[in-house]
Amino acid sequence: MQKEMSALYRAAIWNNTASLAVLETAPLTKELAARHRLSEGAADALGRVLTCTAYLCGWIEERESYIVSVNGNGLLGKIHAFGNGELRLCGSVERDLAADRQADLLSCVGTKGYLSVVRGGGKGLPFSGMCALAKGDIAADFTAYFEESEQRPTAIGLYEGGGVFVQPLTGADESVLLRAREAVQSCLPSMSVREILAAFGAENAEKRPVSFGCTCSREKAERAVLSLGEDAARAVLASEGELSVHCHECNCDYDFTQEDINALFAK
Repeated sequence: MQKEMSALYRAAIWNNTASLAVLETAPLTKELAARHRLSEGAADALGRVLTCTAYLCGWIEERESYIVSVNGNGLLGKIHAFGNGELRLCGSVERDLAADRQADLLSCVGTKGYLSVVRGGGKGLPFSGMCALAKGDIAADFTAYFEESEQRPTAIGLYEGGGVFVQPLTGADESVLLRAREAVQSCLPSMSVREILAAFGAENAEKRPVSFGCTCSREKAERAVLSLGEDAARAVLASEGELSVHCHECNCDYDFTQEDINALFAK
């Protein structure tokens, strides 16, 4: 059976006055929820941040990347997502206090904090933008971010497992943004991607796969161990029996035995 994949669909609409993007991110969210053993509320909040991050990454080159943080002092603490121009993404939450509760999105995210976006990996200095959280419902927060930090007004509609983004193109008049907001609001969570594309007259949209991808590796874990120094690494081994480097983004561990440490510091 073929594995279900997340995807980004993009097309120019309304006589090339606006850009449409439809994200299907349920499979990616499901994988990360399983990796981090997230509650339903935490998975929904992280999924919405991942959806917006995937939309951002759809605009950049392969070597570039985005780091997105939503810190509203809610039940989840900081919600973090990373993605690159290849549309490979990962993410995590600081804590999952929504577990065993019927917590709504607002309680999970919180409203007393900020949304931070950092773009790097390209030519020149990294770009960073930040804005205060608008309402804690992610869609409104990213709408405020695009308008305040990037001066690119964007109509955004998010739902569990995906989202719709409509951005007026350069030269479009005010009526296009008003139309975009109305059109996005008319998209229902029960609609399929095909139905949403058809509603915008974008049946032949470009499709790109969106997948899980973490930047961690055995080599990076080795560098982290080396940065501890040999004495500290051996002290951990003596007390714990092994040394483990944990990646918070994909929730995996890189374990180092006595033999591994001997070989690492003998290089």
